[in-house]
Amino acid sequence: MFYHQEFGVDFGTDTIKIYDKREDSVTIEKNCIAVRNHMDVIAVGNEAYEMLNRTSADTKVETPVESGRIRDVRHAEAIIHQLLFKHHHYIGYRPSIYFAVPTDMTEIERRAYASIARRGKLKNCSVYLVEKPVADALALGLPIKKAKGTVMINMGAYSTTLSAIADGHVVLNSTIDIAGNSFDKAIAAAVRRKNRLNISLMTAEKLKKTFMALDENVCAGALAQGIDTDTGLPRNGFVTSSNVRKAVMSRVETITEELCNFMKRIPPQIRNTIAQDGIYLIGGSSHIKNLNEIISKKLDYPVIQSSLYENCTVNGLKEVISYSGANKLAYAPMQRK
Repeated sequence: MFYHQEFGVDFGTDTIKIYDKREDSVTIEKNCIAVRNHMDVIAVGNEAYEMLNRTSADTKVETPVESGRIRDVRHAEAIIHQLLFKHHHYIGYRPSIYFAVPTDMTEIERRAYASIARRGKLKNCSVYLVEKPVADALALGLPIKKAKGTVMINMGAYSTTLSAIADGHVVLNSTIDIAGNSFDKAIAAAVRRKNRLNISLMTAEKLKKTFMALDENVCAGALAQGIDTDTGLPRNGFVTSSNVRKAVMSRVETITEELCNFMKRIPPQIRNTIAQDGIYLIGGSSHIKNLNEIISKKLDYPVIQSSLYENCTVNGLKEVISYSGANKLAYAPMQRK
């Protein structure tokens, strides 16, 4: 018996998440590709990420997505095809693939999603697009069609997206190029100034996850391995939680300032509803203890920190695929909004 298969794909800058309707499962891998001599693909996903900073001069590890938008169609195509056939036992002859996409894309950017999917064994697939803020709202259980005003902060790896939804539409959208990776860079810069030690972004990320989970009144420290800025030799340095927290909070303050300006652009009648219902904080980099309270004090609006974190968008795609009423929120790449 013919079985129509459907997939939901959240193609983030840092990770790619794929929902499989038949298996009712989500697979998550790093959105990375390792290419030798600019031509030969030698690894994708987590395997490629493990090769980061460990490759020869003729091999590069990179992501084909930048700030949530496809930058390299050929590499994006290689990743989606290899990961689909690696993790999913049944693809089907004419599967449907739903991509979560940024708001206000150009026609060329929309076509890119059809280009990366309709190749090889997937040439007969159907491609649909779902705006990320809409998918996020569905995952949070918000009544999109009836909502009079909802604001979401999606804090990803490389960018933070601010979205306002009212009456079933994204009425305002803004992207800030500050998020998890910016936090890591700020930590690495702070350690370089304070400890005279160059650490990798991977080490900075580990420090962030360790210390930002602590209460702000708790003083702690840890040894971090890096390269001495004076001698150029490897050594360990003692990094304090207060230094890490100050570095991250400096970037968070920039985000809240942008959010204040964003809120001023929202019509007053929508802002009144938001003041009652609150602002939703989601995304992989939003997993910082009490971050919602920090933003709430700055804005004077209630901020709700979702427990879905980085899986919010892909869960929204699941809603679109699973329920007939929700799938009307998807559209074809060539269809103008």
